[in-house]
Amino acid sequence: MANTFITYDSLMIYIILFASSAEELQTRMEELCNESSKVGIEMNLSTTKVMYNQHAEKKEIKIHGETIHIVDEYVYLGQPKTSNTKLRDEINRRCKMAWSSFGRLHFIFKSINQCVSSVKFIINVPYL
Repeated sequence: MANTFITYDSLMIYIILFASSAEELQTRMEELCNESSKVGIEMNLSTTKVMYNQHAEKKEIKIHGETIHIVDEYVYLGQPKTSNTKLRDEINRRCKMAWSSFGRLHFIFKSINQCVSSVKFIINVPYL
């Protein structure tokens, strides 16, 4: 099975790398890029992002001559990740998603309300 390559064009792998310095991150990203290309997986450097926390000095990271974009926040598997500890944006985002879901299901809640009203009417009919 020498030189077996993955042929899926839509293969997406999400990886988060942690490092204690920009230099260490640079080294790890270069290693990841080089090792993954050996098995036929190429990093999409245009979608690769770098985020620093408040304790790190922000430095430019380059892989194969391409600068990796520095961001303050991103969404990873549906969850926003941010370098600050404020939760207000996440709470607002989840509230919007909940109201959006509720709005899509409003017809179910209307029909449940009608069924409950019908059951109340049937139960309240006096026996003869």
